Amino acid sequence: MNRKAQVEAIREIFQFGLGLALLIGVVYLFYNTLIPTVSDYSLRLEAENINSHINYLIMEMIEVYNQDMINGSVSLTYDLPAGIEDYSYTVFLSEQEICTIINGLDIKDCFTLNTGDISVEGIYLSGGEMNLILEKGTTSRLLLRN
Repeated sequence: MNRKAQVEAIREIFQFGLGLALLIGVVYLFYNTLIPTVSDYSLRLEAENINSHINYLIMEMIEVYNQDMINGSVSLTYDLPAGIEDYSYTVFLSEQEICTIINGLDIKDCFTLNTGDISVEGIYLSGGEMNLILEKGTTSRLLLRN
């Protein structure tokens, strides 16, 4: 084998190795940077969706409360997802605010409820049926339960 052919063979091996190292670097960067970022973003959106859905249910109950109720209570039972991806979650109501926390991660999404003079309280742990109870009396309150 002549010297020129040896140099070309070594160059081809070097280029292949460099290309392989570059490909491994891109894949490593992709899996360690981009995928966790996208995953966190999608989990935050799921928490926001749960809050929005519960807020919608609460507003529907308050509409009934404002129109037809004198004294008494309205109850609503609703199935929520057992988890978000592989994580359990907790929803809680307090001080005119609804929050969803994804357990095991630092993901928490909250927003303010517009319930007027109705006090809100309660907690829902993922899995099972969610119960919303709106009681009207001398003091009105909204309860969230499993």
